[in-house]
Amino acid sequence: FNISKENIYAGLKKARISGRLELFKRKFSPSFYLDIAHNVNGIEILTQYINKYYNKQFIMLVGILKDKEYDKMLNILQKCSRLIILVRPQIDRAWTEDIINTLSERDKHLVIPDIHNAISYVLTKHKNEDLIFITGSNYTVGEAKKYLFEGKVVDLNTQKIPYPKHFFDLIIISEIMEHIFSPDKILQNADYVLKPGGFILLTFPNSGALQLRLSLL
Repeated sequence: FNISKENIYAGLKKARISGRLELFKRKFSPSFYLDIAHNVNGIEILTQYINKYYNKQFIMLVGILKDKEYDKMLNILQKCSRLIILVRPQIDRAWTEDIINTLSERDKHLVIPDIHNAISYVLTKHKNEDLIFITGSNYTVGEAKKYLFEGKVVDLNTQKIPYPKHFFDLIIISEIMEHIFSPDKILQNADYVLKPGGFILLTFPNSGALQLRLSLL
């Protein structure tokens, strides 16, 4: 194959590696950078990137495995962090709650073991930030990515929309309100997770449509 340099550069520009400086971009702040930096070398490369392109301190959500050099990794991260939130990946190899509590007491880190709660916390308490970094083990980034990128299935008659306050720019409620016992509660819940200035799009079945009218004959 005769592949030009231009085509190679164009391909490399579009290439993406999941979980490696992967940007979860939101219309309103903050957005999230997810980066698997599961050892000292990975953390060093991440901090070099931050210092080169941003030269400022960020909030970091960090979850590391107990068999890693987590002391060294956190010491490096502190150089480009103004707040480190310690989370615990859902795996037996993860650092224990005793470890993260000890680190928190020593270095004044915040502890929110569940990554979902940690993300909800920063979206609520630090909503004016430009960027939040989530880093550490593959499992930490994987759990965060699943929470941020994937949809959730809920029973709106019995459950609330499982997202934090001011999470969405647009909410579409399409032809389901007529199946809900308490539509007013759903709208209140939708308003809670909607960004200020966001939109809710509601659609309802057209009971006067010819197809429905014929089905009643």
